[in-house]
Amino acid sequence: MKRVLLPLALAAFALLGAARADAADVITELCPAYASPLVAVDGAVGATAATTFSYDLEALTPSIVSGTVAVQTDKGWYLVPFGRVLMGPHADTFTYTGVTFTRTDMYSDPQYVRFDVPVTVQRAYVMSAITDDTTFPWPSTTAPVSCEYAGAPLLFHSASPVPPVASNAIATAKPTKAFDKLPCATPFADPSIAKESHNDYVFPIASPRYLSTGLVVEIDERGIAKNVWTYSPSAVPDFDRSSLEEARGTHYNPAISRCLAVPSLYLWHVSVSRPY
Repeated sequence: MKRVLLPLALAAFALLGAARADAADVITELCPAYASPLVAVDGAVGATAATTFSYDLEALTPSIVSGTVAVQTDKGWYLVPFGRVLMGPHADTFTYTGVTFTRTDMYSDPQYVRFDVPVTVQRAYVMSAITDDTTFPWPSTTAPVSCEYAGAPLLFHSASPVPPVASNAIATAKPTKAFDKLPCATPFADPSIAKESHNDYVFPIASPRYLSTGLVVEIDERGIAKNVWTYSPSAVPDFDRSSLEEARGTHYNPAISRCLAVPSLYLWHVSVSRPY
């Protein structure tokens, strides 16, 4: 696992305090890559099943990664290989609740996979990965690291439903029995809030009536917040700081992978509105 700082480049000078407020927070990169949800790129419009899908790989730091994505479908589980995929920096500009800022995210070009029959995808995650970057503490260029303990995907970036062209490589999804007969009723689950810590935020006179901020929360296998980072700031740094404190004091239900509680990264939006 690798610990990384996650900076924001904000478009408004008044927001720089929000970036500094949690500048010391670091997030543990639990896996060299995360897979975005698969998006169907063939089939009739509105159809629930398809044979060809696109997805992106994303990470907290730039790297070149090879590995395997596990995909759960209505036809069973499949394994999808990917080889030496570059996840490079993309400076994207966002407008979030009236605040414009630029954030540099690390993600790949669209990756494509084809199934032998039409399927409806239920979940997908990187099962194992290996990186060309020898600065990672995981085994590099020798054996892939297990990403069973990476929890839910980051979901910073969504795949585009653009069909592949001739130059795109299309991976073949292969059925697997590796997930059969898991010893629990709910072998996989995303993290969630168990008991929220509430801060009674006092609105400054000049602040907008509605405030919202987006947070990344690193949750351990006990459901405790280890680190928190602001990835979509509001226009009021004090509200961002209050939200960070609220997230740190909240208790979570940990992610479940193969029936085990595991560490994960959780995206949380905190919103408040000024009383009339």
